[in-house]
Amino acid sequence: MTKRIIDLIYQEYYGTVLGYCITRLNGDIPAAEDCTQEVFYILQKKIKQLIQLESVLPWLLATADREIKSYKRKHPQNLNIDEIPEPDIAISMGCDVGCPFIG
Repeated sequence: MTKRIIDLIYQEYYGTVLGYCITRLNGDIPAAEDCTQEVFYILQKKIKQLIQLESVLPWLLATADREIKSYKRKHPQNLNIDEIPEPDIAISMGCDVGCPFIG
């Protein structure tokens, strides 16, 4: 049952998470793929805790943000602070108060 849920989440949101990572990493596709892979690895480890969420997408994107930050710390040579786009994901998701993407 758990594997089926993970497979469904992967099929539904992999492209969204990858696209988000590509945007936040300035088009660095290999780095975005690495971060996306880590997000879904963490999902597998925490799926039992996440089954109760109304929507898993905000959790996936918040986890992607943490993985992107971790990647940037580990690979500072790839970082150009002037080219980092601001996330507008909160607006496109229609997040309200309590959304992890709104300060």
